[in-house]
Amino acid sequence: MPVIRDADRKEIAAIAAEMRELVVSYLDDRLTVELLAGGTFTVTDLSGENVVAFHPLISRGQAAILGVCAEVSLPGAGAGAFNLVLGFDHQLSEGRTAGRFLGELRERLANYEATFLRDGATRAKEPRCARCEAGYHELAANGHALVQSVHADGSVRLLCKLCFEGWT
Repeated sequence: MPVIRDADRKEIAAIAAEMRELVVSYLDDRLTVELLAGGTFTVTDLSGENVVAFHPLISRGQAAILGVCAEVSLPGAGAGAFNLVLGFDHQLSEGRTAGRFLGELRERLANYEATFLRDGATRAKEPRCARCEAGYHELAANGHALVQSVHADGSVRLLCKLCFEGWT
């Protein structure tokens, strides 16, 4: 996995720009060993591959890894849920702290989603990909998601996973 160094001291726009550069490097097969070494926390997302559960393994020298699984439909619920799996080094933290982290992450993601899909929001008002105009519900039905893309000038766009991967 490519490493974003000193992410805790960077503005979100700078992190987004660096991530975009790393994605392009990955797609062009130009990642170097230096870009892959020295990380402390990894996020691995297998939701695009429709993997509903897995156990991510921590790389040597890292504190934790967060695994994002594919959406799972819940009986009686209109929308599904994504499983988040946290693997962490028990020498650096204990389960209670990891549980609090996952709980806070879940709450923040739920609040973020609520800002897009307010009570009774119509599909006409739903978030859409800035490039292909695919709507949130259409993308979710096909196992895709919207990704927020922050550009160096601070402008923000939502892109579907397919457009993000092909974005240059």
